[in-house]
Amino acid sequence: MSVHPKKRRIWFTKKRIELGITQTQLAHKLNVSNRTISNIELGKRNPSGPLAKRLADVMGFDMSMFYEDQNEEEPRSA
Repeated sequence: MSVHPKKRRIWFTKKRIELGITQTQLAHKLNVSNRTISNIELGKRNPSGPLAKRLADVMGFDMSMFYEDQNEEEPRSA
């Protein structure tokens, strides 16, 4: 089941900030563009399955968070 991106992923932005990394640093670490990270945070797009897994692994949360209720603010730990 896939959720269409609609709302900001507040939980994702909070987690990134909690880890003390910028969008640029995260993008560089994952070899994607800053725009990709920004669009994911803004809810303009869902990451592909492989990218969702890499993001979850790097940031320490369950990748299913991307495909669940967009209103959840807190990530579940991986």
